[in-house]
Amino acid sequence: MPAPSDPVLQALRQWILAATGLPDNKVILAYLPQQESMGILSKRPMRRYTQHTFTEVSELLAHLDKVRTQGYAVNAEESAEGLRAVAAPVFDHTGKVIAALSITGPTSRLSLERIARLVTVLKEACRSVSGRLGYRTNKSTGYR
Repeated sequence: MPAPSDPVLQALRQWILAATGLPDNKVILAYLPQQESMGILSKRPMRRYTQHTFTEVSELLAHLDKVRTQGYAVNAEESAEGLRAVAAPVFDHTGKVIAALSITGPTSRLSLERIARLVTVLKEACRSVSGRLGYRTNKSTGYR
């Protein structure tokens, strides 16, 4: 794990703070140790982008629990009106989330029903990438 002063980690924290509504950021945040995710979220107030944006830390933390349980995150117009996205985690050989793959599109083309169908394909792509990085089965994620 990078040191807290690592420039890459600092950049990641700023990026997450700037856009906690993006599904790939939510996936990364969901799989961080709780102390680290709380450190990121406590840096400054959460900004509202739309009526669907999480603005309370407690609300976002509950959502992040759901992300970990289901293995993917959905952005249902949280960062921009008319935009939806879904993301799933990519794990490295140590079991840490190092990236996320996402699918983004306008609500007119990416309905919640279509997202539900795409999740299977997206999670399989993440399993494939994770496997190539040396990740092995984890019962909580279902990845190999």
